[in-house]
Amino acid sequence: MTIKLDVIQTVGLAVLVFLLGSSIKKRVSFFQKYFIPAPVIGGLICSILIFAGVRTNWFTVEMNSVLQDFFMNLFFTGTGFTCSFAILKKSGRLGLKLAIGAVLFLVVQNLVGVGLASAFGINKLLGVAMGSISMSGGVGSGASFGPTLEACGAEGGTTIGVAAATFGLLLGSLTGGPVAERLIAKYNLKSTATDAKTEEKKIIPLEQKSF
Repeated sequence: MTIKLDVIQTVGLAVLVFLLGSSIKKRVSFFQKYFIPAPVIGGLICSILIFAGVRTNWFTVEMNSVLQDFFMNLFFTGTGFTCSFAILKKSGRLGLKLAIGAVLFLVVQNLVGVGLASAFGINKLLGVAMGSISMSGGVGSGASFGPTLEACGAEGGTTIGVAAATFGLLLGSLTGGPVAERLIAKYNLKSTATDAKTEEKKIIPLEQKSF
């Protein structure tokens, strides 16, 4: 049985998955302590259910992707507007080191991807799809570069790129929280952000001031 979802049903499913993740996170202290994102919780459950349906030949789900390109373009455009040399300069030497490290890891990711692809005897372009395209670029880059890789002979480039990016995001979300929590506890880090609500409480209304 194939369950086909139109654009409204697909968006509705995404909302339900997010609400499911949020509800579970509110009730499970482990997810709160280690900063596991609600979309990851709900998305993982949904993925397992769909996977079980496919493996048992019970059902498959086809979602509408008509909004995918629009929102990916919107996301990358918004991300691009947040980047500038002014921000890099403001971040100082630490930010510069981070930027250089990120660029160098693009090369490392591709070398590892191509090397493993060669070792397993598959198209080396698929190694690139599983390298910097997906690991640094994310799902959007995997879907964007996939057709180009397929045109160059890498069959399944889009699917592999998106799958690798999804795996990377999931693993990063599951490990990033615990690592961050341990570092915060180890170095006793405190937020320097101003609590807007606290500041509002400190403001005395004009009529209550004595002159």
